[in-house]
Amino acid sequence: MDCNNIYKILIDLWVGDSKEAEDMAKECLSSLRGDVDKIRKNIKEIKQQVQADFLLPKALRDKGVSTEDILKISMYELARRAAIFSGPSKVKKNEILKYSLINMEEKLILKGTCERCKGYRYAELTNGFLVVMDDLIYAESRSKDEDRIVGEITKILYSLREK
Repeated sequence: MDCNNIYKILIDLWVGDSKEAEDMAKECLSSLRGDVDKIRKNIKEIKQQVQADFLLPKALRDKGVSTEDILKISMYELARRAAIFSGPSKVKKNEILKYSLINMEEKLILKGTCERCKGYRYAELTNGFLVVMDDLIYAESRSKDEDRIVGEITKILYSLREK
């Protein structure tokens, strides 16, 4: 199965890097397509034989549908939805941070990721705040000075980065 990057797909979609996420999702889809079609057909046949929904899990187990089969379908659906996501990709990078900016009327929102950053951190920025949870970064600022905000965030991220 070529879906080992499903976590990276979700992170890239969070940041707004839809092109890279779409490419990885298409790889995952092509590796799962044959299995998923067979599993869905099998589940559909079993579902038609069951009188009530609460009996379906037992019937699936009895007919040999495994947890791995259900996970394959779930990963396929997640990858399918990631592959059809398309939006303008204005992702920026610096030495530690991959991010996109959303310019609201009164504030600037930064959504980003930092590879090898671990831990939780909340920090006050000049006229805003930053929340970091492992790889994910979310920041808001009333300032429109992108360079200053990214500089502040970068300094904070160096303290969370694994060596």
